[in-house]
Amino acid sequence: MHMLAAELVKLISMRSTRRCGAVILALAVGLALVLAYIDRLATDLDMSASTDSMPASAINTVAGCAPGFVIIMIMAALAATTEYRTGTIKLTLLVAPNRSMVIFAKSAAVCLLAALIGEGTAWLAYGTAKLVNPSGVESIATGAQLRAVAGVGLIYVVGAAMAVAVGMLIRNTVAAVALIVLYPVLIEYGVTTIPVVGSAIEPWLPFRMAMQFLLDRNPGFPETVAALSGWWAFAYIVVIATVLTATASIVITKRDA
Repeated sequence: MHMLAAELVKLISMRSTRRCGAVILALAVGLALVLAYIDRLATDLDMSASTDSMPASAINTVAGCAPGFVIIMIMAALAATTEYRTGTIKLTLLVAPNRSMVIFAKSAAVCLLAALIGEGTAWLAYGTAKLVNPSGVESIATGAQLRAVAGVGLIYVVGAAMAVAVGMLIRNTVAAVALIVLYPVLIEYGVTTIPVVGSAIEPWLPFRMAMQFLLDRNPGFPETVAALSGWWAFAYIVVIATVLTATASIVITKRDA
């Protein structure tokens, strides 16, 4: 617990943490506000075509949380690599000779903050949209709708755990952040373009599974290509995060700081 508390203090004291949190909040709430206002304006002007093309569903109100997923991973990677950049990782490992506990405590601290940011941002975005457009934004009445909003925090937690592990493995801030930013844009997309095997690999890619977890059984959205549905998709990415964390723990235990 002392190690977890120390990691939380270090994480909160970092300027990058506060800036990333502010950007995530601004993007999510700002987009929810704009979409809800446009939907309300279109309804008032009886522009049925506009409202049909952009339904004010629960999942639409948290659309701004999507870029926040990458930002929360950047925040987590910075939390993992900053100590290597500044050289304070040597002091951390000296104080806590059990190196596995260092990564577990760091991962737990980042995941805890990611959960708070994710859940707080998602519900604030939904509440803002509902406040701006009470009759247009649907109330949460099904498990799928609840998962679409509350699931944002869970996805943030898994993404943060993955990013911490990647950061501890790579140790270089620029390389870790570049990998996190480019992965969904280039790597996952590039895999899908590989002849023959690309279509077989695509349903199992982590970002596809995360999207499936949020969108599954939500009306108005096309089915994704993910191989698993709902909570099974979430369990799949949790396994990936666990494997990455375990791998980082083994590597850190065996190599020098």
